Amino acid sequence: MAEHGAPRHLVALAAIGASVGLALAAAPATPAEYDVKAAMLYNVTRYVRWNAGAGKDSEASPIVIGVLGRNPFGSALSDLVSNRAAGGRPLLVRHFETPVGVEVCHVLFIARSESEIWRSLLPALERAGVMSVGDSERFVEHGGVMGFVVRGGKVRLQVNLDAARRAGLAISSNLLRIAEVMRD
Repeated sequence: MAEHGAPRHLVALAAIGASVGLALAAAPATPAEYDVKAAMLYNVTRYVRWNAGAGKDSEASPIVIGVLGRNPFGSALSDLVSNRAAGGRPLLVRHFETPVGVEVCHVLFIARSESEIWRSLLPALERAGVMSVGDSERFVEHGGVMGFVVRGGKVRLQVNLDAARRAGLAISSNLLRIAEVMRD
């Protein structure tokens, strides 16, 4: 008998189950997950208004969706927004290996590969009126505007209203209804 009277085979099975669960949690995201996240990135552009004072809401300019770091979307995001518009404005996807120049973005997805620097980028992104989006653990809790979390096998959206306000973003109540709304 193992500790607390549990049979050894149940203790061993629980240990194996825990190690398999940890392996699954650490496994890379599936391509289908990032297809869903790409669609969500595209769709949120239709429910956000950028502060005109930051030059982001000019009707003449495209809405720029940036991806900083190792691109987890492959071609899915670019393919999805190709020849599409949001609010009558064309959409453009740009990839950035480094943070240099990201302030031109309306939406910036910060890849997990940037886990060492993303927190330090958030204040500058807010000042530039950029909607920061990420799927790193606790992204929204640490000041990101939008975050993707996977719960019950489904991608869910989180929104930090305080971070959105600081970035000069107006987020539609229609989007907020389907999101987990948070504050600092």
